[in-house]
Amino acid sequence: LPSGASITLSPGAEVPPILVAGNSPAALRRAIRHGVGWFTSMPTPEQIADGARQLPETAPIAVRAVAPLDDETPAQAAKRFAAHAEAGATWLVLSTTGDDWHSQWELIAEAATQLPRIDE
Repeated sequence: LPSGASITLSPGAEVPPILVAGNSPAALRRAIRHGVGWFTSMPTPEQIADGARQLPETAPIAVRAVAPLDDETPAQAAKRFAAHAEAGATWLVLSTTGDDWHSQWELIAEAATQLPRIDE
């Protein structure tokens, strides 16, 4: 200020994590260049691992994945979800399709009980 006084806002708010979304190489390059997280949609575990190798170690990786498929058991879904985590995903974002969303979320909940817990 012209008078020499200063203004301080408090308490200060932390900036939430910022994720660059996209499956293209350009989206991954932006996430790498800005040192932020990456949000990719329906990648293979190999694609996740490739991105994880290029990102800073602390960068979160969020993966949008398909909810359990019609013929998938909770154990099979858990195995697929675990493969994403083993490849480097730190968040798994699921969405359901069709009218039977309630049954899909029940299957997701059952699959989640079969995954190892990670304390944050």
